[in-house]
Amino acid sequence: MSDLDQLDDDALTAAIDAAYGPAARGPDEPTTSSAVEMSMITSLDGSVAVDGGSRALSNRVDLAVLLRLRHLAAVTLVGAGTVRAEDYVVPADPDVHFAVVTTRGELDWDSPLWRSGHATAVAPRSVSVPSHIEAIHAGDTAVDLPMAISAIAERFATGGAAPIHLEGGPMLNATLHELDLIDAVNLTISPTLVAGDGRRALHGGAEELRRFRRHHVLAAGDHLLTRWVRDRTC
Repeated sequence: MSDLDQLDDDALTAAIDAAYGPAARGPDEPTTSSAVEMSMITSLDGSVAVDGGSRALSNRVDLAVLLRLRHLAAVTLVGAGTVRAEDYVVPADPDVHFAVVTTRGELDWDSPLWRSGHATAVAPRSVSVPSHIEAIHAGDTAVDLPMAISAIAERFATGGAAPIHLEGGPMLNATLHELDLIDAVNLTISPTLVAGDGRRALHGGAEELRRFRRHHVLAAGDHLLTRWVRDRTC
């Protein structure tokens, strides 16, 4: 197994595109604009955060994959809590756009991210979003996620098969899993143990067993980069 950590930046980008880009997709993978691909990093014991964030679990290649997946996607879907915990900023890549799910609207609407035009609020109709913020309203007092996914896919349609890139948090992931709306999982396994009471990649919601097929396992130092595709035949 080759080590992606040994590649220079240009070669690494090419390797990521070859593993995750459109050319790497099998004939049975979802190709619609509403396909949702969850991307997370976990420790060996399943934790997704250390001291409230995921940076301590990551490495150079994992970060490069995350940024490239954002670029390849039609839009990045993320919960408001993750935006706050991970301190999301204006993306350097002009093609990256965030769709931020918020139930209460507790976000700094005057921050550079929201002023940049690179973020769209996804909220229920009960939440008042400032007029300078683009918003998708779905649901009355809680976000109706199937309705939101459809609206997001329509709003950010690229004319191709670019997916919706999902970055959590765990409760948003769990809700989409319960609704069987996760079509693929891009999971990095960090060579660490964390313990504590931290959340897993999915937290809460109904317990549902969904099967996925292995697409690839790549090495980046001691980190493993894996991709799994939803098996809807069983």
